Amino acid sequence: MQIRRKQTLQNLLNELLATEISYVSGLKNCIEYYLKPLEVDTTMSQEDIKIIFSDIQMISSFHFSFLPKFEQAVKNFKQLSVIADIFDELVYFLKSYTQYIRQFQTSSDKLVLLMKNVAFANKMISIKQSTNPPLLDLNAYLIMPVQRIPRYVLLIKELIKNASDDTDKVGLSKCLEKMQKFADFLNEQKRTAERVNDYLILTSQIVGLPKNFEEIIITPELHGKFTVTKNTKLQKWRSMTIFVLNVCLIFTNFRSKLLASTTGFQYQYQKYILLSDLIQRPSTTANDLEMVLLSKSKPSFRLVIRFKDQKQITDFTEFVTATTIRKNSIAIARK
Repeated sequence: MQIRRKQTLQNLLNELLATEISYVSGLKNCIEYYLKPLEVDTTMSQEDIKIIFSDIQMISSFHFSFLPKFEQAVKNFKQLSVIADIFDELVYFLKSYTQYIRQFQTSSDKLVLLMKNVAFANKMISIKQSTNPPLLDLNAYLIMPVQRIPRYVLLIKELIKNASDDTDKVGLSKCLEKMQKFADFLNEQKRTAERVNDYLILTSQIVGLPKNFEEIIITPELHGKFTVTKNTKLQKWRSMTIFVLNVCLIFTNFRSKLLASTTGFQYQYQKYILLSDLIQRPSTTANDLEMVLLSKSKPSFRLVIRFKDQKQITDFTEFVTATTIRKNSIAIARK
């Protein structure tokens, strides 16, 4: 049993080393065959290069210099405590992944946009086919740093599972805790960046937002979108869209298809209300799909809305509640 466990550990460490070698090789290919040629090519601006490749050169340099330590630790494996020390050192550096992960969605979107340009797309094909065997697509290399940290987490878990010495388990468990915490942090950074990007796309579709809106609502992020109907002063129900941001709700009306197609703006801004000022109450009518939204502060605000179904009203309530109590929420600059 002991021999089998030791062999399993050795196989896991061999896998760790093999994947690290493959990772370093992939980063090197990305820089040598894609980044460097594009830096001197006119098909791509320097600004776009910075957006797409971000800090990949720094990440590659570290892992290239760190690889010999991995190789030595695995080939001369006697105690898992040595491997734990390697991961401890690795976790400290992984903080440098923050900007890369945060910018990854923007990088991906930019690459998709550039691929619509025939000259750029042909350049990508030419680079890919310049080696034998052919290289991977650029996006396959760019996603490698995003995938690497979760891979470390899984491998550490397997090492702990097969460790026989309690001291080794304690050391690796501490590494796992640090690595998992950092992986969670990076995931949240990525989600935040995606929500900010979604908000920027949204603002390009809304006409009439206050000029000082982004001074009032600092670093807004889009969390959800709900199309409902509202009760007007004339007791008529009209369609509207409510956008849930990290700090407020934005109320908009649909613009006509003609206006939307000619101007690019799909929504007409009506009002916003800070989540900290929001009060939700059931409607006084018999319709359980209706809700009253009120403002705690002046100017007073009251809106009766009707949802499509029970699921939509549940989703809206949960969305707003979860967003309101979100930890480390962005500070609000009040009026």
